Amino acid sequence: MCIVCKKQNSNTSRHKLIVVPNEAKTQTFIDKGIFISTNSRCSDHRVGKYFKQEALKALKHTSSSTFFNRTDVNDLLDRTRSMLKDVGKLNFDVQISMSDDDFVNLTGLTKQQLDVVATHVTDLRNSAVRSIRTCLAILLVKLRTGLSNTILGTLFSLKSYNIRRSVHSARESLIKNFVPSFLGFNHMSHSVFAQKDNSNCQNIVYRKQ
Repeated sequence: MCIVCKKQNSNTSRHKLIVVPNEAKTQTFIDKGIFISTNSRCSDHRVGKYFKQEALKALKHTSSSTFFNRTDVNDLLDRTRSMLKDVGKLNFDVQISMSDDDFVNLTGLTKQQLDVVATHVTDLRNSAVRSIRTCLAILLVKLRTGLSNTILGTLFSLKSYNIRRSVHSARESLIKNFVPSFLGFNHMSHSVFAQKDNSNCQNIVYRKQ
């Protein structure tokens, strides 16, 4: 059963349950103080290896006590220590590392909006040095601030060539997967546009009464 939405496993890809990644377990423990056991499963509530914001909000304590063995404790402490080491840099996976205002100021998007965009870039993959969310964030921060790759590398604790590759990958993926569905003349038919858009400009152009 999915620990987020409580749905049972299904043969369809949409509701197929997988074991919760360690990164998502650590994210949940840091953000909400909830421990997720080893064999817990979830469906499509993640962006890469991390939970979406709406999934984090939906997670609740199911028990007032939890059994820990020594391995569980050591693993949790190691993962938490490793993740908290990254709080000093721009980290778009650990939500507590930035406020909502900081998130918008840097990217122009809220945390939830970045989650939505990330679900559409289906050909982006986590790499050894950055997550899907971080890859998108690098491009968005560069577009919003105009900072050089060298400075972005310092902020994200990455090499300049990692920044360059991330910008290229995010741009290509957005153009391929996101833009055709949400931007440009082809993402909406004329009839749908005329029906939904009630702006003054549109009313003048189409002489709406």
